[in-house]
Amino acid sequence: MCGASPGYIVPRLQALVMNEAARMIEEGAATAKEIDKATRYGMGLRFAAIGVVEFIDFGGCDILHHASREMSASINPERYTAPAIVDRMVEEERLGLKSGSGFHDYQGRDLAACRRDVLSRTLGMLKHAGLWQAPAREMRE
Repeated sequence: MCGASPGYIVPRLQALVMNEAARMIEEGAATAKEIDKATRYGMGLRFAAIGVVEFIDFGGCDILHHASREMSASINPERYTAPAIVDRMVEEERLGLKSGSGFHDYQGRDLAACRRDVLSRTLGMLKHAGLWQAPAREMRE
């Protein structure tokens, strides 16, 4: 559920991703086939297991801040400059799981259990897609 906002939630996010994919093809950065594969097996599986905002908190708001700054400088500031909330959160050291507070509040929660839960859900999606292969056991003499 979303408040009255143009595009609501999913179409607003989708439009950004689809436009960027089209730009990448136009620039020659990747082919349509390569982008489809990357989004299907990378972004698609990832965000089926963990929400976008949960993903920010998992990796750290500081990672988004630095990645946005780099892509803003090297690709396009209009498309990649992080919103002010990201800068504020980094200044306030509200980095997500690593600080115990981010977009979500982790106060009183077992942070190691939160991390295991995210990794378990992600592994579940990889197994569901048939992309998981257990590491080979070392042979002992």
